[in-house]
Amino acid sequence: MKYAQSDSNGNINAFFDDSINSAEQIGDAIEITKDQWLDCISNPGKYLIINRALKLAPPIPDSVLLEQAKSAQIITLTSAYNAAIQQPVSYMGTTFQADADSQTKVIQVLAAMTPAGSTPSGFYWVDAANNHVAMTLAQVQGLSQAMMAQGWTAFQRLQTHKAAVNAAASIPDVQAVVW
Repeated sequence: MKYAQSDSNGNINAFFDDSINSAEQIGDAIEITKDQWLDCISNPGKYLIINRALKLAPPIPDSVLLEQAKSAQIITLTSAYNAAIQQPVSYMGTTFQADADSQTKVIQVLAAMTPAGSTPSGFYWVDAANNHVAMTLAQVQGLSQAMMAQGWTAFQRLQTHKAAVNAAASIPDVQAVVW
């Protein structure tokens, strides 16, 4: 026998099979047929348990589905943005890491060195290939500006994409907005 259990809103949140689950595990779950179980598994959200009976869930309005699609797409775009702002940057004829740690370090160096007006003798930054690249304070500022320019470009792209998602009138239009 198959069983389904719901949360307090009637949403199915667990399935049991009495051939592998004990009566204690099954608890107050309702008995369902194998076909119902297969349909529930194949169509999450299609059914609710109301008054200890399996019922079709009311259809979700298109406007709600569109808003859900928009929210999901903005999450996807934001993830792509977060990856984009941490891509390596080219500067001074080489490539430097621009991950969050590198960005934090360059800000810390600038905060410490700017009042002195220069970097200490022999100061270097390590490039993406692990080479020591000698840098002046102005060059550290330039590296910071390259990182920030990359971030600004990605931020503008994210804002443009978010505006396109929010203006979309259909789910396919939402899904067409990609990084």
